[in-house]
Amino acid sequence: MFKSIRDHLTRNLYIQDFARKLNIKDELIIQRLKPAPGSKTIINNDPGEEGLQTPEKFLLKLILKNPEIIPKINNDLGIADFSDEGLQKLFLMILKRSREGTSLEPDVIINFIEDDDLKNFVAETILDADEFGDDPVKTSKECIRRIRSKRLLAEAEKLNIMIRNSSDEAELMNLLKSKQALIEEKRRLKKLQD
Repeated sequence: MFKSIRDHLTRNLYIQDFARKLNIKDELIIQRLKPAPGSKTIINNDPGEEGLQTPEKFLLKLILKNPEIIPKINNDLGIADFSDEGLQKLFLMILKRSREGTSLEPDVIINFIEDDDLKNFVAETILDADEFGDDPVKTSKECIRRIRSKRLLAEAEKLNIMIRNSSDEAELMNLLKSKQALIEEKRRLKKLQD
């Protein structure tokens, strides 16, 4: 929308007005208008790589853009699937509003968020083009699978360290049972992928 305004001054005034209405910084909008290298959204499991979205963020943007998928994925997704506390709060807000039948439009939800980082995240969602593919349910299930895979890997790492450091036989047996349960969960996840 802003890119179609050729006059630089007029465009800046519209951006400032839009940012003021959303209660966000206009720099965020200006930054989002700059062409991104490759200009395609990439999901990445490593949150440290710049320019790539974590599956959690991608999934929440997908849900905000396609709220009709909530009932289809609600049983597959839980609060524990989000590692970031802010994203957990946003997810809970979305679920609550969905159950209440109130608006899930990002430009409405942004008014109920106090945290600046979450506001900016939702504002980015408003500005993002629809780049989520043809089948949002399938895409969301792939995000959930990636989120769970990431969580399982982190839990397995912790268990391996605990197993190596364990000197108590009973504790070691419990840790090994937990590791076996993780392996089984990973197999179930793998079957979902295939």
